[in-house]
Amino acid sequence: MRAECLRASRLNTSDGNRLNTSDGNRLNTSDGNRLNTSDGNRLNTSDGNRLNTSDGNRLNTSDGNRLNTSDGNRLNTSDGNRLNTSDGNRLNTSDGNRLNTSDGNRLNTSDGNRLNTSDGNRLNTSDGNRLNTSDGNRLNTSDGNRLNTSDGNRLNTSDGNRLNTSDGNRLNTSDGNRLNTSDGNRLNTSDGNRLNTSDGNRLNTSDGNRLNTSDGNRLNTSDGNRLNTSDGNRLNTSDGNRLNTSDGNRLNTSDGNRLNTSDGNRLNTSDGNRLNTSDGNRLNTSDGNRLNTSDGNRLNTSDGNNSPEIPSSVL
Repeated sequence: MRAECLRASRLNTSDGNRLNTSDGNRLNTSDGNRLNTSDGNRLNTSDGNRLNTSDGNRLNTSDGNRLNTSDGNRLNTSDGNRLNTSDGNRLNTSDGNRLNTSDGNRLNTSDGNRLNTSDGNRLNTSDGNRLNTSDGNRLNTSDGNRLNTSDGNRLNTSDGNRLNTSDGNRLNTSDGNRLNTSDGNRLNTSDGNRLNTSDGNRLNTSDGNRLNTSDGNRLNTSDGNRLNTSDGNRLNTSDGNRLNTSDGNRLNTSDGNRLNTSDGNRLNTSDGNRLNTSDGNRLNTSDGNRLNTSDGNRLNTSDGNNSPEIPSSVL
């Protein structure tokens, strides 16, 4: 009789709730509810059946969101929606696929739009392609234009594509002119001309291209004339172009005539004649030979004779 009663009675815990057998039948609490965890959630069998809260909802996190099994099934919020960010947006996975909610849709803003900048525009990536959401769409400014500088112009990548200013021109100096790259392309001033002096004339680089003054002439003296080197050749830039005096003539004496150096080129007075005495004659030595420079060129006396008059007192 006692054995029959034992077989017929449910095997319960001390509070009278059921203890079930290995076939997965219920183990319930004393109030007849299923045996749950300490927070009242259901405990299910190894087949992944639901573990629910005391109200019959699926086992959720502390905020009521669903917890799913290891097979990647949904993790949802308390309303049955897929697990999203705090604003309800979808999350994607670490493999670069769309960070989605549990239905695999794209990670979007709270209104369901693609994850963009704060104005809803697309984001591009670091390879110079438009910074996009996971689907490769462009990251743009609030007006839908490509990711640009603060004025809304394009900001391009390291491959030499344009970096522009607020007017849509290539990345320029503060006045909006082009600023070019290390490949020798133009660096310009505010007028769009090549990088020049303050008046917009060219300044060239170490490759021998012109480096000019503000008037666009080759690098000259203050009046724009060429400057020559010490050998009488024109004083030139690194590419051999002439540097002249302010009138465009070679660097000469005060009248614009040539100045020559120790290599035998003429060192002349302001009228272009050889360096002579005050009357324009050659300067000679005391023996009557021409007074020459160190290379043998003549220096004459003031009257142009080969030798000066020798005073009688010397005789």
